[in-house]
Amino acid sequence: MTRRMGDEWSNDDRMRGRARRKPQSKQKQTNAVLLLFLIGGGVGLVVIVGIVILAIALGRGGTDVSGSTRDPKFDQVQRGMTEGEVIELLGDAAYIRVPGASGCWTYPRLTLEEFHQNPNRNRDIEDVITIYFRDGKVVDTFRQTGAEFRRPRPR
Repeated sequence: MTRRMGDEWSNDDRMRGRARRKPQSKQKQTNAVLLLFLIGGGVGLVVIVGIVILAIALGRGGTDVSGSTRDPKFDQVQRGMTEGEVIELLGDAAYIRVPGASGCWTYPRLTLEEFHQNPNRNRDIEDVITIYFRDGKVVDTFRQTGAEFRRPRPR
């Protein structure tokens, strides 16, 4: 059998019933490598972003939804605690509204003197708790974020 010009079949191939493969072009090889690289990189990027988001979510610890830091000791205040137990847990109140009836504590801890010495310190406050006492025991609490605490009150 004779071979014609441009004939892709060899005599051996014809007898075996298969065509000879053409070598892949450099362009197709480059495209395949690029596609694999992009898929692998995309998956890697998704994994990295997922790890970062998870680390941020788990690392927030004492932060609430607004992003402000909350004092975990404020969570330990329970109704029925004595005024002495509260002071032992939180320290002296930043502000006593009514002696023996209510007081405010801030996080980070500030005293009333620190407020008066530097009024801009209230920008540092991230968590505030007001505790109400009756007969020397906690009857209620009111908690605010620092942003809520700094918000002007209507008159």
